[in-house]
Amino acid sequence: MTSVAADNTLRLDWAEVQSVLEAILMKHGFSGDRASLCARLFTETTLDGVSSEGVTRFPGCIWWLWEGHVVGDDERGRVG
Repeated sequence: MTSVAADNTLRLDWAEVQSVLEAILMKHGFSGDRASLCARLFTETTLDGVSSEGVTRFPGCIWWLWEGHVVGDDERGRVG
């Protein structure tokens, strides 16, 4: 459940965040399993305190999808 703390800090329910990220990834071509895994990794990375690699990076991931730099649900490994 999302709430606002006494200091006006927005508090987000991480299960809800993960669910929203998963839905966005599925909208951009990821299968359910792949979207779930990626959403969990973005969410857990933020929970672990690595904000530069977590939810903060998610909009960039979506941009990469739009630009074709990343293909949703592509199982191939690193090239080069």
